[in-house]
Amino acid sequence: MGVDMAQGERPSFETERKDAYETAAGLFGNVAEELPFIGGVLGGGRVPISSALPDWKNLAKAALNDGWSNEKRLATAAKELGNPLTYLALPFGGGQIKKICQGLEAVIEGGSYAVDNEGNPILQYPVFNETQKDTLLSLPTALAFGKSALPTAREWTESGFKSLNAKQTACYQGMAALGVPQRDAFGLIQALGSANGTETESASIQKLKLLQEADISAEGKSVVYYGLLALDKERALMDELADSGADMGETARVLMELKDANVLEDGKSDAKKEAIAKSSLSEEEKDAMFRYVLGEDSKGAAYSQALADAGLDKHSAAAVANALNGLTPEEGAKTVSDAQKWRAVMDTAGSAENQKTALLTIMSDSARMRYEVADSFGIEPETWVQLKEALPQFDEDGNGSYTGAEVENAIDALGGNGALLAPWDKDPLRLSREEKAALWQAFTGNKSGSGNPYSTRVGKQVARELEKAREEAKG
Repeated sequence: MGVDMAQGERPSFETERKDAYETAAGLFGNVAEELPFIGGVLGGGRVPISSALPDWKNLAKAALNDGWSNEKRLATAAKELGNPLTYLALPFGGGQIKKICQGLEAVIEGGSYAVDNEGNPILQYPVFNETQKDTLLSLPTALAFGKSALPTAREWTESGFKSLNAKQTACYQGMAALGVPQRDAFGLIQALGSANGTETESASIQKLKLLQEADISAEGKSVVYYGLLALDKERALMDELADSGADMGETARVLMELKDANVLEDGKSDAKKEAIAKSSLSEEEKDAMFRYVLGEDSKGAAYSQALADAGLDKHSAAAVANALNGLTPEEGAKTVSDAQKWRAVMDTAGSAENQKTALLTIMSDSARMRYEVADSFGIEPETWVQLKEALPQFDEDGNGSYTGAEVENAIDALGGNGALLAPWDKDPLRLSREEKAALWQAFTGNKSGSGNPYSTRVGKQVARELEKAREEAKG
């Protein structure tokens, strides 16, 4: 078929479908001839009831035409079978017509359905109908002996009439609507329902693994996760993301990874952050995930709103928030450092103006005050952050605080005077003496400025501005 289409020859789908209708129409006629009373009439023609008999081809279309809605298919079947039901309400034949109706309805709807106490549909057993072959295999038995004679009906009877519940039914229908093969969908629902847990593994973990390992589409998995495994707050999150157009297959995959992380003894938080950060969700969708994981009242959950309030567009605010929330402490550290946070801002905020705004938004009060003064003396955000990153290499006594000489050595190294250790891969900064003086003064916190190694004049100016800012902060 692929070759024919490549050569411009269209396959005759209509011919193939017509042949299937003719086959099914013949099947209906053959079944009818086997019915008591009706068969005698059809065979001998002794009673003029041909006008009351169904149009077998229309019945075939009702059974096989997947281009029609189920409602139209059932309405067509009801119309064609309406006359015989009235005209032939006789012993044997009338009962068989009822079986035909029920069997045909089960084939069209893909199963035998009942309702629970709340009026929700529940699947008693499936009747696979996703291909014409499936339908033609089911029709002879369903029409001749009724739906209860179908193999899946017998399995249902042998199970003690165990039907799917309303949620399971909705999941089965949802998977089928998304193109998941009906047999795979039904098998997965049954497997999940049979998971009872062991001494070493809970039923919920077993179900999660079954779903993750199932050979169906990600979208199909999302339907099952939402319907059978998700917590109420997870469903609320999925609803929120679905409304924004998120990929629900990816959303469900991330949520399942987050549940995997919950069973880890070590690195639980890092595993959750990695699951979100490496996903293909948009920045806004990742932000929603982080807020769900961290809790709406957490500092991390407030990042995106604070950044948006400060003037960043929604996408940039979410990108910066995600970068910050995805950070983990450096080796040997217990907490994420300011240098890590500031670098995350620089790498994700975009424009220099956005970088400055984002830095000022996430900084501590003390750091914000010092940078605002430095900014007024022309210090760019990248310069400020690079100095913060370089300082630990010049902490000679390793006490985490820096002397004037250590800060001076770091500033000189940024300008190319002295080596910076790997993985430093940034070009030397071209800084004027005034800029170096402002940096030194802001980072050392020297109150007089008289000891500034680059410019006592600038040092004293910066010192006065810093003192003024401190007094204003006191109120």
